[in-house]
Amino acid sequence: MEKNIFIISHKQSCFQRFVRDITDDLKLFVFLLAVLCVFRALFIADFANVLEKGTPLADIIGTMFLGLRISLKTSAAFIIPTFVFCTLLRQIFCFWPSSKIRLFIGGAEITALSLLFQTRIPYYREFHNAFDPFIFNTFHDDVGAIADTAIKQYQAPWRILAALLVAAVFIYLLKKFLDWKLFDFENVAHKGLAVAAIIIFIPVFAVFMRHGGSFTYNGSVYWKNAARFSQHLLNEAVLDDVQALYRASRIYKYTSGGDNLKFSAADVRKSIELLTGKPYTADTLEPFLLKHAKGVKNPPRHIFIIIGETYMLWPLLDEYKYLHIADGMENIIARKNAILIKNFLPAANGTMFGITGVVLGMPDLSIYTASRPSAAKPYETALSVQLKKLGYQTRFFYGGYPSWENVGSFMDAQQFDKSYYKADFKGGKGNAWGIEDKYLFEGIEKIFKDDKPSFNVIMTSSNHPPLTVDLSKEPGVKTAEQTAKTLPPSLAKDKDLINKLRHFEYADEYIASFINDMYKKYPDSLFILTGDHAQRWYLNQNPDIFETVAVPLVLYGKGINKNEVKGVLSGSHKDIAATVMELVSPKDYSYYALGENILNGGVLGLHNVYWISGDNMGDINNPKVSLNVEGAACSSAAVKKADQRAKALRQIAWWRIMKGLSLKD
Repeated sequence: MEKNIFIISHKQSCFQRFVRDITDDLKLFVFLLAVLCVFRALFIADFANVLEKGTPLADIIGTMFLGLRISLKTSAAFIIPTFVFCTLLRQIFCFWPSSKIRLFIGGAEITALSLLFQTRIPYYREFHNAFDPFIFNTFHDDVGAIADTAIKQYQAPWRILAALLVAAVFIYLLKKFLDWKLFDFENVAHKGLAVAAIIIFIPVFAVFMRHGGSFTYNGSVYWKNAARFSQHLLNEAVLDDVQALYRASRIYKYTSGGDNLKFSAADVRKSIELLTGKPYTADTLEPFLLKHAKGVKNPPRHIFIIIGETYMLWPLLDEYKYLHIADGMENIIARKNAILIKNFLPAANGTMFGITGVVLGMPDLSIYTASRPSAAKPYETALSVQLKKLGYQTRFFYGGYPSWENVGSFMDAQQFDKSYYKADFKGGKGNAWGIEDKYLFEGIEKIFKDDKPSFNVIMTSSNHPPLTVDLSKEPGVKTAEQTAKTLPPSLAKDKDLINKLRHFEYADEYIASFINDMYKKYPDSLFILTGDHAQRWYLNQNPDIFETVAVPLVLYGKGINKNEVKGVLSGSHKDIAATVMELVSPKDYSYYALGENILNGGVLGLHNVYWISGDNMGDINNPKVSLNVEGAACSSAAVKKADQRAKALRQIAWWRIMKGLSLKD
């Protein structure tokens, strides 16, 4: 009898320890979340003078709420150490001092957060960001000079002291909070069920925190989609200091790959000589990049470059026209003043690579050009920079968020007069990637209230997983049943494929509708459509390289005549800039471009893995992999020439991005 009493007592003791420690972990989670919210409120208050006059209270509340959601991730991550080193270990060692260890870990975390907050304030004043990749440049700079600046200019000692004092107050409050008993564990019935419920709760809690207060990726909040307000300060306030540092570290990691490539100024000169066939003695890239336009007398008044999210070429190929998911663009392409260039490659397999390739006229080298230090200043080759000189007002439209891939800062640096993001468009629910294309284009049309010459870059977002557009409300898109009937029997029951086809049709419909509407209003406009990348999904289960990579280039409107096209045209994102400059510039106008005018023919297009020249296509890193786009073998001479030119262009682009214009080691 005494033995049974001991066993029951021991079981109750284990239960009490387990539940007590789990409860204390949750209390620490709540307390850390509150601390992060307090710091967020103080940050907004400290920079209240930066906010626009009349900023709606709803925006402030929205910032705090969205920030609370993203800080769920931070707070949850911060209790992992206490769960492991306190809760779990105490189940093994009965007398493990979990309460003291938890208070120590929580105190260290609070101290770190307080120090980060005191660092964030002067950092934002200087750089207008709550930590960005440039903070890691500290490791490459003169540490002594940085420390001296921190002490003299930013009062570092006083800030550190303030951080420690604030941390001490919070730690005291944390101790009181942890000592507060929420439950009487002696009177809990069905202890076994309670333990089971807690064990089930833990992974559910983890998933909910991982997505920032959501159980699905579509509803998640994370650093790439946190900038949902029209004011930069509020967007930065959404991120707590840990999330801001995480954002900075991820971008820094993306951009550090270019440091692994090493070329000398002599290498770059040899590359220029290979491309031009002439000696090159200049100490800068400028003479090589300088071009003179053949000239047009009546340039287009408005220029629209639409970069369609995952807008692939293959739905426009003859063998897939039976699907009728690209009828909108097919209708436009059939017109006399429209050209479809099929032998065309995106800069790479990512959206931001495509955007930078189009805007800067540079090939991609997997070094995240938009976040390199060089992109903080305007590129001489940037279309936005050069078209401003010709009198065009420059605008960027994106249904997503300015924080995504540093796109907001990049567009500002490249002298776009105005950029518009999700917060600027009304209607629709959108998802983690942005607003539906329908509302994006409706919003753009409303913005055009005058007829001043303009250059407009538009990035769509709907044709991107998780593909959440409510297509049942889109009469212009075939129903799932209608789409299934167009497919071979082996694919007709593939719901995922049908959803993808319908979303492509949706994107095509609204892109084409926008072009048609704007052309009617502004017939002296030039429209350019391309895709940011392909390589997501295909109807063909065994596609060749061309089908998996190629995106279309459609030119339509002022200055375009299908009958003037001769030969097989080819190119890539890097060549759009030169093509545009030739279509809008007066005779002998000087402009800068690394790419070439696609309409002249013979252009070598570059993807970060592949090249294309006319009908020939190959692998940049493996000359043995080459194929004519029609399936025939390439001549060895064509492959060798393309391979040499591709590597030369990549070396020059690397130097410009990483080193600048000067050709000095």
